[in-house]
Amino acid sequence: ASETQGVNLIGYGLKTLICILPHLMAEAVGYILIAMSGVFLSRAITRYSLQSKAFLQVGGAVLNILFAVFTALFLAACLEALWAPSAIQFIF
Repeated sequence: ASETQGVNLIGYGLKTLICILPHLMAEAVGYILIAMSGVFLSRAITRYSLQSKAFLQVGGAVLNILFAVFTALFLAACLEALWAPSAIQFIF
C-alpha cells in the first residue's frame, strides 16, 4: 500500500507542478528582471553624474526593463487567474 501512496504522491505533485509552473516561470522572470534593473541603476548612480549621457542611457535601459517586468508580472497574474484554475479542473 505504501508504494501506491508514493506513486500517487509523485503523480499528484507532478500534476500540481503542471498547473502552477507557467505562472511561477513568468513571475520569476519579472523578479529577476527587476533585480537586474536595480543593480544597473545603483551602479549608474555611483559611477555617473545624473546629467551625464551615460546615466541617461542606463536610465532608459532601466525603463525598458521595467516595461518588461510589468509585462511579465501581468502575464503571471493572468496565468494564475485563468490558466491554473482551468488546468486544475482539466487535470484533476
